[in-house]
Amino acid sequence: MESHRKENTKHANELKSTGFPKSVSVSSMLKKGKLINPETDNVTLRIEEFSIADEMSWLEPVNVNMSVQRKPFAEGAFRKAYMAKALYRSSQRDCVLKKYKKRKWKELQTCLGP
Repeated sequence: MESHRKENTKHANELKSTGFPKSVSVSSMLKKGKLINPETDNVTLRIEEFSIADEMSWLEPVNVNMSVQRKPFAEGAFRKAYMAKALYRSSQRDCVLKKYKKRKWKELQTCLGP
């Protein structure tokens, strides 16, 4: 009977040593749970292709789903360049999208006409 008590006491000590983690306050959890904004936007672009192999002609436009970085990786006088991944014809391709700056676009329209 005494060996049984020693075993129970040993088992109780093991349970005490594991213990429970300290509780975390609600305000602390709210500070940790900040919203993480995604770094990319998913867009669908209608793209036209020109084929040199098929009698130098324009092919039918296709819709391409793309994941585009929100921040440009480069910028010039007229455009900003964005990294993108295109899902096209069952493959994924890295590419660069260039977007005219709004004020420069207006200048180009004025120079080139409608």
